[in-house]
Amino acid sequence: MIYCSNLSQYQVARAEINSILSLSGRSIISIEVLNSEDSTPSGCAVHMVSATTTVFLDVKGHVAIDELIRKTRAKQEKATEIAGKQLARVTAEGWSEKVSDAVRTAEMSRLAEAEAEMQNFTASLSQFETLSLKTDA
Repeated sequence: MIYCSNLSQYQVARAEINSILSLSGRSIISIEVLNSEDSTPSGCAVHMVSATTTVFLDVKGHVAIDELIRKTRAKQEKATEIAGKQLARVTAEGWSEKVSDAVRTAEMSRLAEAEAEMQNFTASLSQFETLSLKTDA
């Protein structure tokens, strides 16, 4: 599933669904494009493409959940570190006055993407831990 939080990216994804499916390989049976009004799916691995586009891959019954939790936790820690460094950069005293508008915009965009990635890993971990509890029960 592809989740697009802005209309133009949603329209592009819908228009290119056959190309995306073709490039995805044989193991992907179907692709659904979701917009900002749709709820995000559960039980999926989450990959942030950009701050406004996220891919959800159904992993229930296809992977070892405990291993996936371990790997995702490591990725979450790295994303948290990156987001923290980016936040420190853009909130440093005098930074805003020292850089051009273009640099400020680019750095704020990087911060938004880093925070979105961190949130996606957090959401993935929550979903994987829920799946792990269900399979252990």
